[in-house]
Amino acid sequence: TVPIVVDPVFLLSKEEWSRVGILPKRKKYLLVYSLSRGKSRLLQKIAKEVAAKECLDIITIENEGPREFVGYIMGADFVVTDSFHGTSFSLIFGKRHVSCILNKSKGTRIENVMRMVGKENEIVYDLVSYKYHPEEIKSYSVNDLPEIEKSKEFLKVHLSNYPLSDHEDRFNSRHLKF
Repeated sequence: TVPIVVDPVFLLSKEEWSRVGILPKRKKYLLVYSLSRGKSRLLQKIAKEVAAKECLDIITIENEGPREFVGYIMGADFVVTDSFHGTSFSLIFGKRHVSCILNKSKGTRIENVMRMVGKENEIVYDLVSYKYHPEEIKSYSVNDLPEIEKSKEFLKVHLSNYPLSDHEDRFNSRHLKF
């Protein structure tokens, strides 16, 4: 069998990512991060409903840099996304969120990460299946998942046997600072 490791975003802790992110000046907001560039009726409907019921402003981001992207998720009160990384960082920061899959053939990574945390039943695929129940949308942090530690150990063991380049010594575990 081929071992599966988590996506590299999970190799850093919430605290480590917090040092990377640049928080926006805005407060009390629902963040929409969509790969469909705001064209999804599903994400728009969910965002408007949640924002109205929780008295949040809606912020949509599209072209922010990586540090700003992380900061917007860090500062959000709620996240609505159709993105794997939007889902992943929502989990890393323990944010209440809704993850939507607009194209079933492209949603495998979101399904896998949500399954890893036992939230696969919370994925929204269409307007028919979505119902807003705030008491059921819980935050969940992935920082203590055993899959993350197993992945780190696997990488430490297996990467220590390969040279970084022709000009460097073999990569050893003292270089890996997970």
